[in-house]
Amino acid sequence: MPTVPTKTLSQKLFNALLTLALAGPVFLAGCSENAQDQAESEAARDILVNTYEVRGRVTALPKPDDAASALMIHHERIPDFVNNKGEIDPMREMIMSFPVDEGVDLSGVAVGDSVAFDFVVTWGGLESGWVLTEIEKLPAETPLDLGAPNAHDHDAHGHGHGDHAGHNH
Repeated sequence: MPTVPTKTLSQKLFNALLTLALAGPVFLAGCSENAQDQAESEAARDILVNTYEVRGRVTALPKPDDAASALMIHHERIPDFVNNKGEIDPMREMIMSFPVDEGVDLSGVAVGDSVAFDFVVTWGGLESGWVLTEIEKLPAETPLDLGAPNAHDHDAHGHGHGDHAGHNH
């Protein structure tokens, strides 16, 4: 019976190390991508995004020569507002500062105008905050359910006075 040459232990070890050296980085890269995908997926679950359709009265417009100025709107109560914990936490009527999304045209809007507007609130991640995404002027005679401005409302420069963390308006 002919003998079949066998590999020596050092040859087997060399081949195993060579395989590991060539396949290891591919395997580790796959693990790294899976871990990154999982982390991104978990982070995405922690991000809450809600859009609200609201009505209100414009109290200030941003001034082109003053970066600290802002669009200010005294808005009606938002009964279905969702806070940063994902819980329904109605927001009272108040005056708020609204950052304006790119492409939103404020040229037909003036202080004192009644408006309907949409704004998006994002909780979690790098994009936490809110932004006005649409605005439409309403007829002047449109009734709005607004109370008197409150000391806890946002001032004309968008600075809040009171506890606004997680909403608590």
